[in-house]
Amino acid sequence: MPPVGRPGAEHPYGQWWTAAEPGFRPSRTRALLREVQALTGTPWDTGNCSTPGARTRIQAAGEPRLRLPAGELAELRERCAPGVRALRACGARADGAAGRGRGRAPAVGPSPPEAAGARGSRIVVNMVSEFSRFSDAFLLEAERHAAWGAEQLEALTAFLPEGPWTADLPTCAYRQEGLELRVAVLGTYDMDERSWMWGWANPGLRGTEVVALTGAIERYGRSQGIAELTEEALDLSGFADPRRAAEMLAFAGMGVAEAPGYFSQQAGPGTQVYFLPDDPQVPRAALDAIALPRTLVTGAGLIGRSARRAVTGYFDHHGVPRREDGDRITAELPGGSAAEVDFDAEGRIGAVRLTAAP
Repeated sequence: MPPVGRPGAEHPYGQWWTAAEPGFRPSRTRALLREVQALTGTPWDTGNCSTPGARTRIQAAGEPRLRLPAGELAELRERCAPGVRALRACGARADGAAGRGRGRAPAVGPSPPEAAGARGSRIVVNMVSEFSRFSDAFLLEAERHAAWGAEQLEALTAFLPEGPWTADLPTCAYRQEGLELRVAVLGTYDMDERSWMWGWANPGLRGTEVVALTGAIERYGRSQGIAELTEEALDLSGFADPRRAAEMLAFAGMGVAEAPGYFSQQAGPGTQVYFLPDDPQVPRAALDAIALPRTLVTGAGLIGRSARRAVTGYFDHHGVPRREDGDRITAELPGGSAAEVDFDAEGRIGAVRLTAAP
């Protein structure tokens, strides 16, 4: 599969996009790549792709559109399968002793370990089968936070600085480059054991203020019968990528706690600690009607269990009134406009329409 990227350079996300196949028109290639760029937020200057008998130059300044024609949306979905969806995140891991480290920026949001090291967008390849060891109840819960979570992690990425960091857990204080945040410990990932432990279950932190926020995750898990949120520690060694499974747990925990994101730092040779910001300084992403189509399509593709769940969860997180009528969800957006999201026969997003306020 030919990669798409700058001429003469290896594409930073690997060979994930089949630019063209026999019969695939260059004009459609350009349109789809503009939408992929809008989905990923990749700051490309120019790109190129191989097409049968032609070398097509692509301007990567493509603006997101309010509505994708159904044909192009279906084509985009097929081209992105089996699994590329955007979850924008950045950061390089800090290295150092527990509670202190030297690094460029905290790792924000799901990202495979091998992708760490450069500030900027990242692609996370998400296939339903990758997380099949998780229960349906857990995956549907994570799906509820997918679109909102991707959007919120982008806001957190832009907010957090680079530089050395320290954490004082008894006072819930995290400091980095002049910024001091109140945080909670969401959990820890043991790289050697390939296991995850929730913050509320940590023997050294149980009952302390720094895990009070994450205690709500355990209580919610019990009320909803979601085992992954109630087990103190989870063995992730059976997953194809245990680290990414840990990121999925952190992502779902962030959503359940309604925290404005999460980030991680390396706290020792084999331990990654995950923090939830619990501070009003952290910006909350506002609902952007212009970006809504790509936000919903992106969120619906992150896990892939239920696009409807991703859409309703997004509107619920933003406190937007909505109603469901068959295969359509209508939401009343701020300012008096409305969004209509249609689903196809397979439950996927078929169209997103915006209507102006009267």
